[in-house]
Amino acid sequence: MTTGRYSRRNASFRPTGVRRSDRENNFFLAIVGFSLLSHIIVAALFLYTPTTSKRRPPTLYVDLVMAPPVANPQRGSAGAVRKIAEPVAVTPPAATPPQPVVPQTKVAKEPVVVKEKEVKKPAVSKDDDIAADIAKMKQRKAEQDELKDAQAAIAAMKQKTTSAQPAAAAVGSASGTGDEAGSAIGEWLQSAVRKKWSWPDRKRKDLSAEVEVEFDRTGKLSKPLRFIRHSSDSRFNDSLERALLSLEPLPMALRKPYKETIIFNLEELQGQ
Repeated sequence: MTTGRYSRRNASFRPTGVRRSDRENNFFLAIVGFSLLSHIIVAALFLYTPTTSKRRPPTLYVDLVMAPPVANPQRGSAGAVRKIAEPVAVTPPAATPPQPVVPQTKVAKEPVVVKEKEVKKPAVSKDDDIAADIAKMKQRKAEQDELKDAQAAIAAMKQKTTSAQPAAAAVGSASGTGDEAGSAIGEWLQSAVRKKWSWPDRKRKDLSAEVEVEFDRTGKLSKPLRFIRHSSDSRFNDSLERALLSLEPLPMALRKPYKETIIFNLEELQGQ
């Protein structure tokens, strides 16, 4: 029996709406998890990427060590004292001792008894002994030739080293007229004060002072330092005086008392 024109067949309806909602939720969670993981990776790469330092290395000023000061320096170079290296003695290679030739001992062999045939022992000829002696003589001759060649090479090397060695330059002062090997006290003081002296103001370059120093024979100051001319900055004068007093006494005794007036320039002390 039909209630109308169209009949509705029995059909089972499934709850498809719930399943679609679960899929959407899972997809949304997957997107959020992927985004979170990507941000964590980018942040880790940014934090742990090594960066190069842009700091400049500090500038170092190196001063050569001058020769010890003397009161009457000779004429020569006022630079650093250079020691000429002595030629290294070359040890000749030890000749290999001739290896002793072990004499061949004749071992008596028991004759083999053969019923059918008797085996005879071969006799050692004298030619073999002569050949062994000749071989020994040749070996000794070769060892002697090798020793002579090594000695000749060592002698040539020593001669070449001696001829190539430069002569030692005279250590003294460019304006020296005396007979003592060493630098002038004024030159040595200027170099030594540069090492002991410190000045924080790097902008000033127009400062200079004139100081009179007087040393006795023991290398100590016989009179207090006297400023012939002060600079316009009292801090510069004090730093210069402290550096000079720290050098007392001199590293060696003098033949006679020494007195000189030295001009210290700020630009030269800064190594510029």
